Amino acid sequence: MEPPEGCESLSEHVGGLYCSTEVTCAGALLRVSCTADVAGAWSCTCTNGESVTSYDVPGVIGGPTCELVAKACANPALPAGEETCTVTQIEDAQSCSRAETCKHVVLVDGAAHVEQKSVATPTCKPCADAASWCCTCGDNAVPDYRIRASDLSNGCEFLGELCNADSPPHAGPVTCAPTFDNSLGDYGCYSGARCDQALELADGSRVTLSRIYEAACQELDDRARCTCGDEDNGRRLALGFTLPVNGLKDCHTTIDACAGVEELVVQGARNCMATDDVNFSNCRRVLDCAEPALVGGDDLTVQTFVDTTCDRQSDSTWRCTCVNLVPFMEDPVLTLEAEDAKTACGQASEACPPAVAYQ
Repeated sequence: MEPPEGCESLSEHVGGLYCSTEVTCAGALLRVSCTADVAGAWSCTCTNGESVTSYDVPGVIGGPTCELVAKACANPALPAGEETCTVTQIEDAQSCSRAETCKHVVLVDGAAHVEQKSVATPTCKPCADAASWCCTCGDNAVPDYRIRASDLSNGCEFLGELCNADSPPHAGPVTCAPTFDNSLGDYGCYSGARCDQALELADGSRVTLSRIYEAACQELDDRARCTCGDEDNGRRLALGFTLPVNGLKDCHTTIDACAGVEELVVQGARNCMATDDVNFSNCRRVLDCAEPALVGGDDLTVQTFVDTTCDRQSDSTWRCTCVNLVPFMEDPVLTLEAEDAKTACGQASEACPPAVAYQ
């Protein structure tokens, strides 16, 4: 196989119904793999770092498919035709999917061509609460949308608009209805609510988003500390109120802020108290932070925290971790230059985004 111009071939393999090749282009490693289906049509993928691009190669078989795709993948600026898309909807009692496949022709070597394609298959499945459908736009384990509906017998064409970030639908106000209320008087409260929001789509139809929120409040550190979350996010928000705990009102205010019924308006700068544990080779810093805010006329504080650890790698290089973001952040590790452990943890605590404080 001839590698793309300016690239070096590392390996190539060709079999009856497959081929593969690896090339380096300006230091970047490209991996191309192609296979034929039962009808003899060849399709390929090209991996470039974390990016994976799919191609169809009509009218070409064997090793030349890998050669063409490697050239297309290595040269994204090659002439391309107009993109065309097809939509297929699949529905049954347990799911509804909207598969959109888009292709455009890429000219390689001036004549031979490949078809670069993308496939998006947003899907809805019944949620555990049986009153909603959990819909994802990609491969996320957590639903992007929870749709309030008894069934989707009319299909899920709405996913095309919901999953298109370029044209978000018009959203109405959020309304909540209590699911339970437990008051502990001056000691705290525990409440739940289902909150709905209607979305109006471009064709005039509507879908209703629905989430169940829970909030708990208790006296903690001379404050009434409240936290709330939903089915997909254990903790979305932590708020601090002045004592005493105001019965169920503090729980309801927290849910309103969490769900977006009332706007949370930050009124001042974030104030943090630091706790440090430092020695020569490592350190830990925990920041307990509060920001003054206003929700529906109530003065309160938004409670967050930052937890960082750093380990010395050399005289001035430190490997630091945003401990509070480990479950949520794709890469919570930082590499920093600092003279000592305290400086390293100080820099890391400024670089790591804050997380919702614990109860």
